[in-house]
Amino acid sequence: MRAKRRAIVLISTMLLLIIITMVVTAGLALIPGGLGLSVNYHDKRMALLAADAGQQYALTRLQQDSKWRGNGIPDRGASGAAVTEVDAPGMVVVEDRGNVVGYLRGPYNDVGQFRIRFNFQDGSGSGTDNLSNPATYTIRHQYVSVNNLAGAGARDVPRANQGGSWAVSATPPVPYEVAPFTACIIVEGRAGPGLRDISAADPNYDPPGRVASFVSETQFVPDLADATIYSRDSVVAQTSPGEKFELKSEIPDKVPRIRSLGDVLIEAVGSGLTNYLPDSGTTVHVDSLSSKVFRVNGNVETSDPNVGELPQMSWGDIRKADASKATLRAGLYVWRMSPTERYLEYYPADFDPAVDAVPAQGASFAGHLPTRIDTPAQIDTSGREAIRPDGEPFEIQFTEDTLVQPSGTAMGLAVVPDPAVTASKNRPTVVMDVLDTTGAEAAPVLTSPGDVVLVGELTGEGAVTSEGSITFQGPSALEAQQWHGVAVYAKGDINLTAIPDEVAQGIEEEASSGGGGWGKGKGKGKGKGWGHWHDDDDDPPPTPTPTPTPPAGASAQDVTLKGVVYTQRSFNIDLRTGVTEPGFFDFTGVLVAFGGDPATGTPTPGTGGVNMNVRGARITYSDKWLNHFQLPNTPMVRKMWANH
Repeated sequence: MRAKRRAIVLISTMLLLIIITMVVTAGLALIPGGLGLSVNYHDKRMALLAADAGQQYALTRLQQDSKWRGNGIPDRGASGAAVTEVDAPGMVVVEDRGNVVGYLRGPYNDVGQFRIRFNFQDGSGSGTDNLSNPATYTIRHQYVSVNNLAGAGARDVPRANQGGSWAVSATPPVPYEVAPFTACIIVEGRAGPGLRDISAADPNYDPPGRVASFVSETQFVPDLADATIYSRDSVVAQTSPGEKFELKSEIPDKVPRIRSLGDVLIEAVGSGLTNYLPDSGTTVHVDSLSSKVFRVNGNVETSDPNVGELPQMSWGDIRKADASKATLRAGLYVWRMSPTERYLEYYPADFDPAVDAVPAQGASFAGHLPTRIDTPAQIDTSGREAIRPDGEPFEIQFTEDTLVQPSGTAMGLAVVPDPAVTASKNRPTVVMDVLDTTGAEAAPVLTSPGDVVLVGELTGEGAVTSEGSITFQGPSALEAQQWHGVAVYAKGDINLTAIPDEVAQGIEEEASSGGGGWGKGKGKGKGKGWGHWHDDDDDPPPTPTPTPTPPAGASAQDVTLKGVVYTQRSFNIDLRTGVTEPGFFDFTGVLVAFGGDPATGTPTPGTGGVNMNVRGARITYSDKWLNHFQLPNTPMVRKMWANH
């Protein structure tokens, strides 16, 4: 019995020893794994921090320049050099033809790396990315970033081949697209023991050892302008008694706003009141800390003192015409008429309607005799025949980008009617109208180094830009093309004036008789002016567009503008002075009177006002054209982010 008990104790002891040994052995086996898990977690966390640093770097660069693609600011071109953009203790960032490599050193001497690639690494730079292969920093991962902030349509986000040169092939995998006016930034963050030999001298070090990676994807969109009027000086809107001044918004979640560093005054001319009609939630911001006020019909209204900064859109930020397409000689163009013909006369001299009288037919002006113009070949000096004069309706149609080129001392462009044309109740028209009907081609931009004076209507789809002032008359209906934003941009003032009573009467008579004249709008189309000249393809003349019925209460003086209207000085619209029936101003978009040089932010004293003298006005906020406000220091916001 005693021997039996000893055997049982021995067996129990052995079993206990076996269990203890197993537990100890298992514990010892788990320690390296636990240490490995801890190390992996630390490496993964550092990789995440590196990826986030890359996103912050990309965000900063996009705010500096919305066209940034990892190739410097300004862009260094398809074959630019690799340049160290950041060289600070603990951080070095290099940009190399669309590839961005960052090296980081943390507080505990641990290192991280981030990499962003826009470069397809597919050759000479003739591909979709328009970049030659990197000079130094080839990136070996498949994630390609796409900056589509300036794009009106969606773009593919391709994946690169895995291995070799990691190129994007001609028909790459495309897992998704990036939306219009959006930047898709994909950052690879890396950390771990394998990066122990990385240094500021070789930030793109590709280690053979263990590396933890974290891929972060963010889609950025600009935080767009939120006001429909910005002004450095006062906003003064004067209407006819009982007529409306309406503030609206096309965007359901955006209230209409006015932001002014001066006063905002809305009132009627003479006795009576303006019918002020703000949308629900409308906010007017004035600099009350400088004793500025918001008044409606003389009564002080509630305002917000947080005016903020005026949007800075410099001359260099906007799309302009250059000499690669249509060109036009600077100077004075006068529409003439006689009982038998209608045509243009051209003088190589600047014209100021406030000082100069229209010369008589065939007479000299500023020491120059006129040149007669009847055909596109005589007015478009590029030979493209993209500028089309038509004497029948006294119309000049611009179908491509057109640059006004200096001619002698003349720098600007003036198109005015002979007094006989005005007396005949006709007025000239300038039409901005791309001939492409698919919508893929950019609408024309007219650019002048001097003042632009259009004594007549400005209509169609496109833009007018000037290094001087811009003046045109009602009735006008110009709309910016959506992805090019700007409708009218001037370094000087922008002035809209009323048309003479006899011309307004002629427009109304023509409209009431069914002969056209109201709201010509855009889309004149190919072949305008048939019978005066025609294309070589012998197409038949186009079918006339039915004449629209004028809206109730409409006036021949009414003006419609849609898009971004930006002046470095002041915006002035006077549709009342000297006329029997004042005009209505209908504006949709964003209007900025910066009152200075936006490139430097330096104000010009006495400018920056918005002055409206109209029958009534409807001012509508819309972000449809605001992709063009992706300007230096424009805030970006995260639209979407994901991790791979």
